[in-house]
Amino acid sequence: MAKALIICVAGMSSSLMAKKTTEYFEKQGKDIQVDAINANEAKKVIENKEFDLYLVSPQAKM
Repeated sequence: MAKALIICVAGMSSSLMAKKTTEYFEKQGKDIQVDAINANEAKKVIENKEFDLYLVSPQAKM
C-alpha cells in the first residue's frame, strides 16, 4: 500500500480532502491511503519516514 500525507497549517480541510481522495482511490481499485496532519506534528512523522509522499500546503512554513 502506498501512503501519502497532506501537511497543512491546521489540518482540518486537508483531513476532508484526504478522506475523499482515499475513497476515490478505493473506488478506482488503487491501494493508496491519504492522511492529513497539522504542521506542528509533521516533523516527527517525516523523521519516522512513515509515508511515501508528503504534500505540504503553501501556507505551511517548514
